[in-house]
Amino acid sequence: MQAVKSFFDFIKRIQKFNVRQNKQFWDSLDEREVKKYSQYMVNRYISMAPEFIDIANDFQKYKVSDKHHFLFFSEVIPKNNIYLKYVRRKKTMDWPKLFLEVVAKHFEVSLREAQDACEMYMISPGGKLELREILHRYGVQDKEISKVYDYES
Repeated sequence: MQAVKSFFDFIKRIQKFNVRQNKQFWDSLDEREVKKYSQYMVNRYISMAPEFIDIANDFQKYKVSDKHHFLFFSEVIPKNNIYLKYVRRKKTMDWPKLFLEVVAKHFEVSLREAQDACEMYMISPGGKLELREILHRYGVQDKEISKVYDYES
């Protein structure tokens, strides 16, 4: 099976493969690859298609494992190429290079994609906390984070 480079690979699989194929795929992943799955980011991207907003919104209320989250969307999203265009906020933040490098390393994406991911995390309090957790994993302290954004609001 193909290695997972970022959470975008999970989005592609949700759109292209059925739940049986994706169950086998998930079971073949190692721990490092599983950590690249982000329910928050998948919900954000899935909700960019107007016909899936209600599904993503309703399902995010439930606490399920990453595997079951992935398999649920594999079951309900039609298997065709749906363009999931991320709608950006008009104002973007100037992110410290350290933050962008950490997010880029974590998701194994470019610095530009890392900036997009950081912007997405800022949309909700849950996203802010998840970004804080990612930054903590790579040694960024709360003092440095609070200089850039308030993760408690």
